[in-house]
Amino acid sequence: DLSFNNLSGDVPESFEDLKKLDF
Repeated sequence: DLSFNNLSGDVPESFEDLKKLDF
């Protein structure tokens, strides 16, 4: 989970886009 949080912080835009697509 920690690594996932780090990724979201590093690439918030990409993460948001993926969430919108409901991947």
